[in-house]
Amino acid sequence: MSRLPAPIQNLIDEFSRLPGIGPKTAERLTFYLLKNSQDQLNQFADRVKNLQALITVCQNCQNYALKSPCEICSDPSRQKEIICIVSRPVDVVAIEKT
Repeated sequence: MSRLPAPIQNLIDEFSRLPGIGPKTAERLTFYLLKNSQDQLNQFADRVKNLQALITVCQNCQNYALKSPCEICSDPSRQKEIICIVSRPVDVVAIEKT
């Protein structure tokens, strides 16, 4: 039985479901959020709620973007004959940085 109030324990449990987030990190994140102002919490919550609503998958490369085709695929300066295959969309960010 948890000695924490249910809303705190529920959020710790939700954070623990995220990849790479263990119970201790989930607890730290939860208590960090408790120290934030209501405005900051609302902004954070809005960003989480809007994530899937504002992001789409590019019809060409399957990368996450605001529109399809994405900025990379619609860039006329890109060489269309050369492609780079990655396993995850987050890998595109790393390649684009180089």
